[in-house]
Amino acid sequence: KNGGMMASSKHRTLVIWILLILLLTANDSLGQSREKTKSIFGIKIGNIFENDFKLSPLKNGSTSYSYYTKESSLGGGVFLDMPIGQRFYGGFSLEIQTVKFAYYSKYWKLLEFGANFKIKIPVPHNSFIFRPGLGLAFGIMSDAPVLENSRFLIGKAFLESVIMAGKKFGFLFDIGLWSVLKGGNDDYNITMGPTLMFRLGLQF
Repeated sequence: KNGGMMASSKHRTLVIWILLILLLTANDSLGQSREKTKSIFGIKIGNIFENDFKLSPLKNGSTSYSYYTKESSLGGGVFLDMPIGQRFYGGFSLEIQTVKFAYYSKYWKLLEFGANFKIKIPVPHNSFIFRPGLGLAFGIMSDAPVLENSRFLIGKAFLESVIMAGKKFGFLFDIGLWSVLKGGNDDYNITMGPTLMFRLGLQF
């Protein structure tokens, strides 16, 4: 599909920009203050844009597949990041995404339990901080049509931009990619390609 090719191109471009920001700022950040890094608690809310679940039947040895459209959906959650040295964080997140499928008026919930790894890149002489990150999450959707009792391995690649307004308090702007790497239920193998996500939040 032309739309899918365009979306894929946009996703590749976003990943390239994240890598460029990391490479261009990493050297400058090495000379920053060695002030002790502290744990961060935060909240995020935002949108995961439209994409298709790809369903491959498990029964009858079928090699065919179909697509099940997930519309743009609102989601949010909390996270806790703990420092690993001066420039790295490892942490956990809990998120809930409200999922709406094409041709349905009802919303369903996708629950995610995640682990994340981030790199801290402060901007010299400024209140901005960049935190590129990668995450893996275990997702559960229990009662949605076709996807009932599904379990997912979810992958994330994102860039947190932080405007600090105190020693720990700051405003978050988060853009990245969200995908279902592997998943399914008793009837289907289920995956989803990279999907654009944008979130806002606060850190404490």
